[in-house]
Amino acid sequence: MARIKAVKVAPVMSREEFESVVDKVAKMDVRRQKLVAELKKRHQDIDEKYGTEIKLIDKEIAEQQQLAGDYFADHAGELRFDGRRSGATKLANFGVRLGNPTVTKAGKFKKVAWKALGLIFDGIDALRQFVRNQPEVNKDAILDVFRDLKSNDQDKVAVALEKKAVLDEYGISMEQTEEFWIEPIADEQVK
Repeated sequence: MARIKAVKVAPVMSREEFESVVDKVAKMDVRRQKLVAELKKRHQDIDEKYGTEIKLIDKEIAEQQQLAGDYFADHAGELRFDGRRSGATKLANFGVRLGNPTVTKAGKFKKVAWKALGLIFDGIDALRQFVRNQPEVNKDAILDVFRDLKSNDQDKVAVALEKKAVLDEYGISMEQTEEFWIEPIADEQVK
């Protein structure tokens, strides 16, 4: 990328110079707007030229990945490397990754909206600790309970077990799903 050198600009000293500078800026702005419009048109033309094909390929990739993911789920033991959640072919690495943990509802709260559930939690002493100020369910506090269960600190685990018992009583749990992925090994394949 070319370097742009800083140039010292002399201050405007008269109204004529001022008007000249203002007019110059106006002309440059019109030119810039024309260039931006041309650039947007070119982007639109490129989108029209390749967009449909890209969408079709994305759809086909999703379908093929679903097929491969289903097979992997049934045959993971023979496809993955020992002690790992992934494997490889000549052209790709594949495997499963854990998604972000999410709080889920079951039992009597399953169909209650989260905001309404916050109001309900606020009215139940044992669940009030999982409510934010507005009343809103503090999902992060609930996820912390499940994280603390895996702690090496036995005091944390004991407190987490008590909190989990309360959550279990009301049908609140944590889910973490696996997502199948495929990545090319070498950049040359993409070129």
